[in-house]
Amino acid sequence: MSGLRFLDLVKPFTPVIPEVQVPETKVPFQQRIVWTSVTLVIFLVMSQMPLYGIVSSDTSDPLYWLRMMMASNRGTLMELGITPIISSGMVFQLLAGTHLIDVNLDLKSDRELYQTAQKLLAIILSLGQAIVFVATGLYGLPSDLGAGICVLLVVQLLTAALVVILLDELLQKGYGIGSGISLFIATNICESILWKAFSPTTVNTGRGPEFEGAIIALVHLLITWPNKQLALREAFYRQSLPNISNLLATVIVFSAVIYLQGFRVEIPVKSSRQRGMRGSYPVRLFYTSNMPIMLQSALSSNVFLVSQMLYNKLPENLLVKLIGVWEAREGSAQVLPTSGLVYYMSPPLNVTDALLDPIHTAVFMTYMIVACAAFSKTWIEVSGSSPRDVAKQLKEQGLVMAGHRDESMYRELKRVIPTAAAFGGACIGALSIVSDLMGALGSGTGILMAVTIIYSYFEIAAKEGDMAGLKGMTEPTPNTDALKFKPNTNVLPDSFPSTFLEYTTPRSTLSPPHPSPLAAELMNVDGVRSVFYGKDYITITKDAATPWAHVKPEVFSLITEAVTNGKSFVNVVATKEGEEGQGSSASEADAVYDPADQEVVDMILELLETRIRPAIQEDGGDIEFRGFDAEGQVLLKLRGACRTCDSSTVTLKNGIESMLMHYIEEVKGVRQVLDPEEEIAMAEFAKFEEKLKAKQGAEATAAA
Repeated sequence: MSGLRFLDLVKPFTPVIPEVQVPETKVPFQQRIVWTSVTLVIFLVMSQMPLYGIVSSDTSDPLYWLRMMMASNRGTLMELGITPIISSGMVFQLLAGTHLIDVNLDLKSDRELYQTAQKLLAIILSLGQAIVFVATGLYGLPSDLGAGICVLLVVQLLTAALVVILLDELLQKGYGIGSGISLFIATNICESILWKAFSPTTVNTGRGPEFEGAIIALVHLLITWPNKQLALREAFYRQSLPNISNLLATVIVFSAVIYLQGFRVEIPVKSSRQRGMRGSYPVRLFYTSNMPIMLQSALSSNVFLVSQMLYNKLPENLLVKLIGVWEAREGSAQVLPTSGLVYYMSPPLNVTDALLDPIHTAVFMTYMIVACAAFSKTWIEVSGSSPRDVAKQLKEQGLVMAGHRDESMYRELKRVIPTAAAFGGACIGALSIVSDLMGALGSGTGILMAVTIIYSYFEIAAKEGDMAGLKGMTEPTPNTDALKFKPNTNVLPDSFPSTFLEYTTPRSTLSPPHPSPLAAELMNVDGVRSVFYGKDYITITKDAATPWAHVKPEVFSLITEAVTNGKSFVNVVATKEGEEGQGSSASEADAVYDPADQEVVDMILELLETRIRPAIQEDGGDIEFRGFDAEGQVLLKLRGACRTCDSSTVTLKNGIESMLMHYIEEVKGVRQVLDPEEEIAMAEFAKFEEKLKAKQGAEATAAA
């Protein structure tokens, strides 16, 4: 009998803990933007709404180092920020990654219990933190506040934390974009940077009132100071408040991180199930995203918090002093480390401080780079993104590395992924150091976290945009095996001598007079049988066995790449005798008919051009006039989606034939012209039908 698992202990709490239901259908992207915006507004309102019953205090904030990373705002409903969610998530990810708890996230039941356990722990941590904050006098002495206010403060903090947990779950369940954690962190950091750039509030720094915002201060100084050179120098280099140099440093760091986000190693992979399907598995330079700086910041902040609390209680203790000595910042109540271990773990305030104390700078730089690299390399092992985990995921998806056997795939991934993780973590640490030394607004850690989160949102938006573009770019046709793609640009030039081009074999895409590199790539897609170019659209016809889900994304990608890079869809080269060409309306010049019937043929061509061709082009095809015989039969050939459509005969007889016979009395009928391969296929199909009828007749006779 199997033992009781840890997650089974959570089952009794499942009906009690509030939960956001998974949407029954995929929420449209525009609606997800609305839900994300609503979530953001709620977070911003909570960040500015003060807690009822607190006693304001100008003392040092003990959680100063955690505020930015935890999207926390002192004295408001967002006092706890996302601390409970992050703490709970990391605890369970570490437990699951190190297999200390038995959980199979592929099973829906285990996944639900795992999420419930995370939520339960987050609520417990929220309650615990709320009680500690109130009991330790963060909002005033409990004896001064009274029992009623203390309870009310705990209830406010717990309720706000529960709202944040549900908002995060709302986004992650598919109603919004990304996660609440990322959204709140990025918003908190960006809000801080924007406030320091545009704040209209004034601060008395001992030289009179000054505007806090760097941009506002620049404008004010240029207007009020007669010496514009001194005004610019003051705006760029003032020490006590944010300046333009800090703002420019922030922009430079933002740009550098965005640039480095594009660095990656593309590992070629191919499908072991679908022939011809190839792709790549990208291993980014920032393989673990902002997780190294997040873990490093969490470690440092917690050490700072403990050190500050110990120093406040035991300022003369030698061990406490070795951990850290704290002193008030000039012109502020906020305390900063001045010696001890935490001093060397904290960044220099500016370049001048870094040069005056090179040992502090060297130790801090070493600590940042080594810690970020180590955290990054460790994180891949516990988060399911290690080489072994990736190899397992690729194998489950039916993907193998091109040029490698299954057993060598893990070795190749092991060579690339840990190196990328460690080096990427070190790069993030180095960027954070540069940002701090340059004096960027919001600290190096905060900027790096904000940029990586914002970049991930842009990637999500781009991916959703591609899917929306794929949906809007395609149109169905009467032929279920043909799809019309509209790239929003001309496929055939205005001066092109034909209304269409059709490629039915790979060889025809390379042959004169109109070879097409794009058509060659499209014909190489598994399942594609023909490529048809209309004036402003491309019709792809596939075989009946291959689903569109396998064909459409690759076709869309190839067409989008051609349009984006400005590639020519069609080239023009000289034709050599005996070479296979493409089907086009230019062959109408070779149509066979009696010159005496020229007037009738002109009327047929006019009807085809004005009444019939536009309707067929709407269906992703075209029609070609091949001749008019002595019996009054019009010889026509259907192209594109209509060529292989089951209803093509009906289209010819009931539609085109009826119209031509109605307007032109000389026309007695319409006959479809088939290519040699089509005639062979039709003959073989006719033989098959005859055999089937004969077999059914024999079975019926035997039964009688």
